[in-house]
Amino acid sequence: MKIINNFTDEVYSQKPSIMLIGYFDSVHLGHTKIIKEMIDISRDKNLNHYLLTFKNLPSKTKKFKNILEPEDKVSIIKNLGVKNLILVEFDEKIANMSPKLFLEVVKNNFNVTDFIVGEDFKFGNGRTGSVLDLEKMNFNIHLSEKLIKNGIKISTKIIKNYISEGNIEAANSLIGRNYYIKGIVRRGKQIGRKIGFPTMNIINNDILLPQTGAYVTKTIVDSKEYYSMTYASEEMVETNLIDYDKYHYNFKIKIDFFKKIRDNMAFSSVEKLKNQLEVDLEYINGYFKN
Repeated sequence: MKIINNFTDEVYSQKPSIMLIGYFDSVHLGHTKIIKEMIDISRDKNLNHYLLTFKNLPSKTKKFKNILEPEDKVSIIKNLGVKNLILVEFDEKIANMSPKLFLEVVKNNFNVTDFIVGEDFKFGNGRTGSVLDLEKMNFNIHLSEKLIKNGIKISTKIIKNYISEGNIEAANSLIGRNYYIKGIVRRGKQIGRKIGFPTMNIINNDILLPQTGAYVTKTIVDSKEYYSMTYASEEMVETNLIDYDKYHYNFKIKIDFFKKIRDNMAFSSVEKLKNQLEVDLEYINGYFKN
């Protein structure tokens, strides 16, 4: 897959092309559908295809945090068969680009003749551009209907709401794979270690964290999966790996989330905490056995 980081200053294609534009946070099942449709159209019409997306969002408030690490988004898009990825910073220059100027740039630099768009397609400064602008400049327009699953039109907004509510099973069903968090293991208070439940602690301020609580998870260390029970707070994620004893620091892990078990709880004694962790462990072992 060819990756282009600046689409405004160079001519990249003389051959007619089709373009798809979006942020594609999570690359959910609906995104997968429209990406595959673009690839199919490019093959059937003998066009180059270009997927244009952004490295960043203009805001990093909790509402707008990512679901995917940027490098993972690129990897998933590549695995879907995309040949040309335009990956750019959402900077002031792009934010202020009028719909007309944007279309002129991609037409001149990529010989775009076709666009594939979703039902709510908007682009340009202030999201003022629409399908009407494409029609004015005589582009061929391919409309992709939103994918509906279980009566729900799949969207990133809905998926983020599910994650924030702790409804991981619903989120995963719309993403098409497990929601996960990556991070570097940091030293914590080591309370769990003292009662036989050591944890790996990670902080990731760029990824949307799930609702606080206890979760059924798998944790991947050095490409090996371990069943795990994971505890999310508003700032940190702690995971206890089952049948794993090499707890140390300063290496990267990945935690796949499956289901929320319970809310976080306050305990009046260490013994009560330990008893609850044993209940959580029994639940998780039963979950994976079934």
